[in-house]
Amino acid sequence: MKLFLLQLTTIFIVLLHGNPTDTKDQIIGQWENPDKTRQVEIFKKGEMYYGKILALKDTKNVKVKKGDIVMFDIRFANNKWIGKIKVPAKDNTFDMEITMPTIDKLNIKASFGLFNKTRIWTRIP
Repeated sequence: MKLFLLQLTTIFIVLLHGNPTDTKDQIIGQWENPDKTRQVEIFKKGEMYYGKILALKDTKNVKVKKGDIVMFDIRFANNKWIGKIKVPAKDNTFDMEITMPTIDKLNIKASFGLFNKTRIWTRIP
C-alpha cells in the first residue's frame, strides 16, 4: 500500500510540473545580468524565443529602452539555445549560445568570428 501511494504521488508531481525531460521552455522567465544593471524577460512566440528589456538600472549612455527586443531568433537544439543578441554598447548584433548549468543560471555566450564572451545571468524570483 505504501509503495502504491508513493507511485501515485510521483505520478501526480510529474503531471503537475510537466515532463521533467522537456527542458526547452526552462529558459522562459525573467533574468538579470551579472552587473545587475539590466533585466530581461525571455518569452516564447511560436517555436522561437525572444528577450525583451524589463528594466534598466543605469539609463545614461544606454541605447536601449524598456520593451526593446535584445535577444531574438532563438531556437532550442542539442540541449542549448542558439540565436542572436543585440549588444547596444557595441552597437552590434552577435551570435549567441545559451546553456543552463542550473535552473536559475544562464550561460550566455556571444560570439563574433573567433572572439566570444560568456556572462552568467541569474533568474529573478
